[in-house]
Parts: sequence; structure tokens; C-alpha cells
Amino acid sequence: MEESGSLGLDGLIAQEAQGYFKGVDAVTISDNYWLGTTKPVLTYGLRGVNYYQITVNGPAADLHSGLFGGIVAEPMTDLVKLLATLVDTKGKILIKGIDEQVKPLTEQEDKLYDDIEFDVEVLNQATGGSIPITLTFEKELKTSVLLLPVGRGDDGAHSTNEKLDISNYIEGTKTLSAYLHYYAQGSK
Repeated sequence: MEESGSLGLDGLIAQEAQGYFKGVDAVTISDNYWLGTTKPVLTYGLRGVNYYQITVNGPAADLHSGLFGGIVAEPMTDLVKLLATLVDTKGKILIKGIDEQVKPLTEQEDKLYDDIEFDVEVLNQATGGSIPITLTFEKELKTSVLLLPVGRGDDGAHSTNEKLDISNYIEGTKTLSAYLHYYAQGSK
């Protein structure tokens, strides 16, 4: 439901925060992955995503190229040119001032990365993004959300041949069981 961009999911959670979800202490989401193939991790944060909508208008009817060719701009061509100015070929966002809108890491957050070992080349693929429902659970249920990955970085998330190794399934089940057991013990 969340993966397909459900328009009603946020509203449903808000509506049921004091109903079906009343008394929820925490939320755990395992829809994320390890940095590589051998070392389990906890996901600290998500990149997020922004949605925009643009409407392009042109002539009310097709214009004859013999009469208007080269005189009237093609709206689709203008749109493609505009979109090409937003991001460079390496994926860097070129919108002036957008970097200032990103909250910087605190010194404590930055230190969390000091002891992480991983190979950037292994991760040089289109992964990550956002799990929008995470923020909805935090906001509406006023509780923490734990991102507890079970899959490996090479699982091919959401692709044609997505996989989950048997060892990850078994160890992931054990981890979730241990987590639930620990959580059931209450605060110590």
C-alpha cells in the first residue's frame, strides 16, 4: 500500500491513531537494507523525496509546420530544456539555494559515521530514497520508528529479480524475535 503511493494511507493512520493504533509504543520497519552483504546495520535516516507538478500549455490545436515551423516554440522542447537545468549528469541538484534548506549533521551525528566500514563502489547503484510512512507513524502515533534492515545491499530492491538470502531470512527472524522479546520486557 505505502509502496504504491497510497493517497489514503496517511489519513487512515491519522484517523486511527486513537483507535486501531491506540497504545502503540513503537513502530519497526524492515523495508531497508544493509550497506553491503555481510554486516547488518541499523538505518539512521532516510534521504526523503519531494514531489512537484508542472503544467505546460501550448496552442489549443496543432500548428502546421509549414506556416509556424521555427516561429512558435514547441512546449515539450521548452520543458525538456527546463528540466535539464535542474540536475547535472552526476545527479547533483543545480537549484540555487537548495543546499541551505538541508539540515546539517550535528557533531554527534557526524561521529556516528567514523567507524562505519563499507565500499562505496558496492553501493554505487540506485538505492535508497524514502519510506514516507515513517514520518506519518512518528507524527500521528507520537512514537519512535526503528528502521531494522533484514535484506542485503545486493538484494536488488524492487527490481525484477529481487531476492532475500535464506540466511538473512533466518537471522532476520531471530533478530526480530529478539527485538520483540527485549521490547516486551519494558523499560529497565
